[in-house]
Amino acid sequence: MTPSLQPNRARKRLNVDDIRRMFQSGTDLLKSNVDLVDRLNVFPVPDGDTGTNMYLTVRETVDRPDWQAISSAAEAAEAMSHAAMMASRGNSGLILSQLFRGMSEAFQHNEDVGVSELARAFELGRSHAYSVLSRPVEGTILTVFTATSDAASQCEKSGGDLIELFDVVCRSARAAVVRTPDLLPMLKEAGVVDAGGLGLYIILEGARRWLLGEGAADSEVDLPVTDEMVANAGQVSPHFLDLVHEESYGQCTQFVVTGHDLDRNNVQSAMDLIGRSTVVVGGGAAVKVHVHTEEPDAAVESARAFGEVSDLQVQDMDEQHRRYEDARRREFASASSEAPRQDIAVVAVAWGSGLEEIFREQGAQVLVAGDTMNPSVRQIVDAVESAPSENVIFLPNNPNIVPAARQAAEISEKNMLVVPSTSIPQGIASVLELNPTADPRENASRMEERLSSVLTAEVTKAVRSVSLKGIEAAEGQFIGMLERDLAVAGKDAVSVLLELLEVADTSEVELITLYSGAPIGRQEAEEALSRAESTYPDIEFELVGGGQPHYHFIVSLE
Repeated sequence: MTPSLQPNRARKRLNVDDIRRMFQSGTDLLKSNVDLVDRLNVFPVPDGDTGTNMYLTVRETVDRPDWQAISSAAEAAEAMSHAAMMASRGNSGLILSQLFRGMSEAFQHNEDVGVSELARAFELGRSHAYSVLSRPVEGTILTVFTATSDAASQCEKSGGDLIELFDVVCRSARAAVVRTPDLLPMLKEAGVVDAGGLGLYIILEGARRWLLGEGAADSEVDLPVTDEMVANAGQVSPHFLDLVHEESYGQCTQFVVTGHDLDRNNVQSAMDLIGRSTVVVGGGAAVKVHVHTEEPDAAVESARAFGEVSDLQVQDMDEQHRRYEDARRREFASASSEAPRQDIAVVAVAWGSGLEEIFREQGAQVLVAGDTMNPSVRQIVDAVESAPSENVIFLPNNPNIVPAARQAAEISEKNMLVVPSTSIPQGIASVLELNPTADPRENASRMEERLSSVLTAEVTKAVRSVSLKGIEAAEGQFIGMLERDLAVAGKDAVSVLLELLEVADTSEVELITLYSGAPIGRQEAEEALSRAESTYPDIEFELVGGGQPHYHFIVSLE
């Protein structure tokens, strides 16, 4: 068990290890609540990804620094600030990164830190969070930043200790989240609190719990949401959906600009001419850009005037919003019709808006999890118990989840049958075999037989340097895996995908489906499809937006 700091009023300072453990606890608590935060997300775009973006940002903020080489609070904050900027995803992730930027400035030259430095960090974080936005809007995460800054300042003035500081900061953050619908009409219309503000509160609450010596993910959280919001998360009213139905959001475009003496304000001004919801963070040698625009290419071309552009990611927000709206309307219709319980229900593990939608279209319930975010046995049991049938077929869709699923089947009060799918393509193929009127065990057997007919390939980036089976890949290099074994390495995702198809035995393959992930833009995905079709004219190809967070492509070969 990880040791934790026990409550100690006499303790005045936090060292490197304390800072790491605090934010690891905050990360763990957010991980347990990602789905709720996603489903409350309606501003600035109702697309259901705020929780995921914030979790991925803070997770890599904690995981990326080389902690063994860090010896002071100042070095820790600097490393976390850089990691947060480079790892930040979406509007919410970029704004969240400003908390760590504030820490890096407030902790300078300090071996350890106390109330004074933390209060300064909250103040600077608030200031930076407002400054990186072209048009700050209250009733959002910004309002929560302000609440935390004011509370920390008051605690410092009154002579409070570390525990008192985090107590008052979290109480103020929670109250600010509750107020967000009164400040932003869109939230009130949807009947939700701000998702980004909620995410920030959860991270800070996780840090507070570590200070108190409490577990983060294993204990209940007094969330600043009503029971009705939790019960109906994501089921916004049809009236709200009607109001935003005709909205056009464009392409969420993110990239890094590297150069010399970069001025964040100059880059931001250039982006404001091209799009909206502009956020630019960093400065000096590198800035990270987030902008909503109908012309991603124009944004990139404009940015090249300042330096070299890399790590380009483009997401179609109109498509994301359409999927979000379709899912919410189906949920509303299902709740209104009081549909009868099914003879057989399916619960499938998936992570990514497009992949989740595929399973839901086949009538399955989705447990949002996957690589780097494996569900616990308890989470699996809870998902199965909430399914609308006494007979539940569970699709793990990941080899690391299969053992937990089998353990869950032993303790579940329902007739839970595990079909040991080890990939998303296997899970999709097997769920298509479901016959709701057939015997549960007969269904599970037929679905399991289908698994062997699907070959899975994946394209991603190496998180560390590796040499395996004659293949060498440096950290950050693109790699291709075939049935989870390293098969190829290369400089770009499309080339690696094509090399991966060469390695795979396609002699009897009739259909190849490319599930494009969040790290790859639509244009690059379409280029991959075009080149693959040209290379293999006798095979049918499909391109599907999967939205998975870590893999550029998940590939199904059937």
